[in-house]
Amino acid sequence: MTPRIGSPSGPQVLIQMGHAICSGLAKGSTYNQEAEKVLTASPQLTPDNAIFLVETSRQFYCPTL
Repeated sequence: MTPRIGSPSGPQVLIQMGHAICSGLAKGSTYNQEAEKVLTASPQLTPDNAIFLVETSRQFYCPTL
């Protein structure tokens, strides 16, 4: 089942997070390191949600990585 992730601050927050994840991956961070950053910034998410967000960000915001 695909998780549904949203932000009470609106979609722009998730878009910015996606770009930040791509930046981190481009600089050599691992998926797990980026997921840890996501969990720190959004502790209400589960680890599975954080990994999903990292994977989705990589696919849609930084497909050249």
